[in-house]
Amino acid sequence: MMSYAVALLTGTMLLGQAPDAPTLQKDALGKWERQLDYEGTPHRLVKDIGERQETLSLYSQSGTLVYQHVVDYGIRVDGDLAIFEYWNLRVLAGGQEEEEPAASDANSAQKKVGYAFKILGNKWYEAQGFQIDNDRIPRMNIFNRVAESSPAAAATGEARVPPGKEHLQELAFLIGTWQNAENPKDRRSFEWINNKSYIMFLAGDYREIIGWDLVHERIVSWSYGTDGGQGKGLWIKEGDQWRFMSRGFLDRWGGSLQPFGETIEQIDENTIRLNSLNKDSAGKPASVTTLKRISTEKNEEQGANGSGK
Repeated sequence: MMSYAVALLTGTMLLGQAPDAPTLQKDALGKWERQLDYEGTPHRLVKDIGERQETLSLYSQSGTLVYQHVVDYGIRVDGDLAIFEYWNLRVLAGGQEEEEPAASDANSAQKKVGYAFKILGNKWYEAQGFQIDNDRIPRMNIFNRVAESSPAAAATGEARVPPGKEHLQELAFLIGTWQNAENPKDRRSFEWINNKSYIMFLAGDYREIIGWDLVHERIVSWSYGTDGGQGKGLWIKEGDQWRFMSRGFLDRWGGSLQPFGETIEQIDENTIRLNSLNKDSAGKPASVTTLKRISTEKNEEQGANGSGK
């Protein structure tokens, strides 16, 4: 299936003693990316290689997923060549093929398609389009390893930290149960949920789920007030404090409420201060609330305050 004329393109890159297939497999695991032009604009192509499957994703400059497919794959050594073979292509997103190998390279979804490749340091070189039944112009593609997926981590099976978990660690100081310094009945809690992928904030009947927006790459929240009110919020880090702003909050009947905003400042390990973004006539925060930590664990008694933070 593969023509060894590929060696004319890759030159000495493919010469020398090749490692065995299991070694190549371990080194290939992880994420690789390269830049390419798609429909006249720069895009980013990412290949995510797991133990048995490869996921190929095409992203626009803004980070929007344009196309994605997954294939089964295998790696073999043929003489001095390392061959990456894939089959059973399934399109997950996007209806149009980009310039990378797709189902049209094969007569059926089960037919194996292969290309020569070599990994040198943090670069992945592949020679595409040398199959006899492929009428495309042969080409060389070069991918760079994405730093988060080191060969050592992949080889040992160490899980990569999802971006949501990684970014939410900055709000870990909130985890626990807090009490208003001026009103002991006002208790509020923050707790990890979904394997620490989200944080749930509780205050009486008020619920807020804080998480990472994978599309816009920022920390947001979805809130659920007493008797069915709903809202969305945005968390922005500003120096040593956080700014929280709710947008489009609706009351129980779907009517609009005034935007809500405050800053969250960590005074010490067990003290945080909430300053309203609304100002009084003197230009000072309209309200200031000091919360004291009373527990690092979930507290089953949440108090009666259901107005928010």
